[in-house]
This record gives sequence, structure tokens and C-alpha cells, in this order.
Amino acid sequence: MPAPDIIERVRKALTVGFANRIARRMRLHNGYRTCNEKGALAQIHPGSSQLACDDDGLLPEWLIYHEFVATSRPFLRQVSKHLVMPSVFTAVLISHTASKRLLPVTTA
Repeated sequence: MPAPDIIERVRKALTVGFANRIARRMRLHNGYRTCNEKGALAQIHPGSSQLACDDDGLLPEWLIYHEFVATSRPFLRQVSKHLVMPSVFTAVLISHTASKRLLPVTTA
């Protein structure tokens, strides 16, 4: 098993590298809002992942997704949990905002 510091470095790299592909669960709801410029609302695609709910019936708070699919309902496909470091993501977002560079818009 890799050392904890290596796991943390990988999580940090994924958070920074996929900053425009991060979604946060809405409060007390299993819908997600993408954290890019558009801030679209979406659900996890039923065939993309087998995420387990916690004791309150809620999915993970943060996700990295590969694809945003806009059908009759918007979906996030190929999602991963436990990879996002919220503190690093907040720092990246503040850095981009301070330098007047917005995160790239993602479209599927």
C-alpha cells in the first residue's frame, strides 16, 4: 500500500488538474452542482458508478467527473469519490479568480 504522503500528493494533483471537473453535492440532496463557470445542476448517471450512500442516505460531498451529459436531464458520468481535496480546490478557485482567469468551461 502506498505511503499516506504519496496518496495526499496524488489527491492534490487530481484536484488541481481536474479543477474544472469537480462537482459538489447540494445540501441535504443527492443532486450535484458543477464547480466550473456554468455551475450546472446534475445527477450521477445511473450506469456510471456504484457509489454508496452514508447513514443519512447522502452520496459523497465532492466528486471528480469525466463527462457532463445533457440529455432530457443533465448527468455526470464516470465519477470518482475520495479524490477531491476541498481545501486545495478552494485555493485553486481563489487563485484563478484573483488573477481574473476563469476556469475553462466544460461541455460534453
